[in-house]
Amino acid sequence: TALPETCLAEYVSLSAAESVGGARLCLDLAQRYCADRVAFGRPIGKFQAVQHLAADALRDVELAKSAVAWAANAESLHEATRAARNSVLLSRRSIETSMQIFGGISQTWELDLHWYLRHAIALHTLYANVDSKQPVAA
Repeated sequence: TALPETCLAEYVSLSAAESVGGARLCLDLAQRYCADRVAFGRPIGKFQAVQHLAADALRDVELAKSAVAWAANAESLHEATRAARNSVLLSRRSIETSMQIFGGISQTWELDLHWYLRHAIALHTLYANVDSKQPVAA
């Protein structure tokens, strides 16, 4: 039973890393949008409220990276899943913040941000009951 548990722990770590990559991509897209989008004669990235949102999203991405490293070095499946759950939660929050920077356009088919959010929500749902007695993955 050690080999399947090791494989599941690796899957959990890799899926968490995937969500962090998606969160980082969304943040990079939001940063480019902040530089290009002009409101009141200035790029929206110059407004303090937008800067705070970008800083919050960056903080969440960096914390999620740390949680992925913790999941990758975990000694048990349960520990890896708990770290991955935290990573996916932070990634989801970062993606939501990046979408807030974009405003309503983030919900359209022209941008892929909503796909990354849906993926993070699905992973968070998968890892949400890690502390219960139910199996983590079927």
